[in-house]
Amino acid sequence: MKIFKFGFCMVVSSALFFASCSTSHITISENEPVAIISVIGNSAIPWASDGTDDDDDDGNGILSNAVNKFIDGKNPEYLTGEDRVNYAEESFRDLLSDISGAKVLDKDEVLQSEAYEDLSSSIYNMFTSTVRATGYKDLTTIGAKKARVLMEAIGAESLVLLNFDFHKQLVNGSRQSGVVQGLVSMKVRVLNRNGKEILNKTITKTTESLKIKGRSYNKDEFVGLFPDAIDNAIRDCIVTYMLGE
Repeated sequence: MKIFKFGFCMVVSSALFFASCSTSHITISENEPVAIISVIGNSAIPWASDGTDDDDDDGNGILSNAVNKFIDGKNPEYLTGEDRVNYAEESFRDLLSDISGAKVLDKDEVLQSEAYEDLSSSIYNMFTSTVRATGYKDLTTIGAKKARVLMEAIGAESLVLLNFDFHKQLVNGSRQSGVVQGLVSMKVRVLNRNGKEILNKTITKTTESLKIKGRSYNKDEFVGLFPDAIDNAIRDCIVTYMLGE
């Protein structure tokens, strides 16, 4: 029993420690210039789990995505993954500057620096099918020391890492005849000049909806709904967590 109590206390203490590592909001203008260093997302748009047998047909695994692309290679949901994260990177950069007034370092200035080129991509997402915004590395697990070295080299006071998850879900009805909408989940991490995580938040937004008829819907129109939801997630993040109000 004493061992159990000790272990339980250690778990609770650890949880409290990590919970204290990042705050509920920051003032991003006090941590500028800002450098965006990692922007990734899942490559397809699988169904969010709704408890049906069809859930086994979709997912973000490398194998399942390869099979889906082979069967339905012209599906824009599979072909536009990089477009979504590229749009998200540009939108975050523009909206962060416009809304908060913070200086955001030029993309090429960051990515073409020797310090950035020396960084190794994370293997954290090696078993999931992810795409990166053009030129970026997946730095999901960058350590504090490497973060400090990078910031010193490029003249940044904070680093931003973005991880997007795109899904679709039923609003009502079934996958044969119903209404579908997209989900955008954006995880934002900010590291300060010491490499310490000062913000870790996930914001989820939905797209407008489309009707499904005979298990089909306009997929080109569907993927075109995501930019607005991405913008909404970014604005919400900046206004709620980055203005320090």
